[in-house]
Amino acid sequence: MRKAFYLILILIILLILFVTNPGTDDFASWVIEDRSDEGLVQDLISIIGEPMISEMAERNNYFIFSIFELGAEGVDDELRALGVAGNFIKLNF
Repeated sequence: MRKAFYLILILIILLILFVTNPGTDDFASWVIEDRSDEGLVQDLISIIGEPMISEMAERNNYFIFSIFELGAEGVDDELRALGVAGNFIKLNF
């Protein structure tokens, strides 16, 4: 009985992570909020906007979490973030 409880608990947690796995639109919103205090990025964001960031972002979907990358070819400063449970964690600083 105890094993069944833990199995159900794990399945519920995995289902919650699956449902709250953020998409590229969520990532674009987070980028705008997170990087809005940086001068050049602020200007770029105001010009290209959220839809363009969504198009430029690359998403690796692992169903219960996603890894996002945002950068341009030839630019060393690429933003990488882990998206899990509706939140984002920077992977490079």
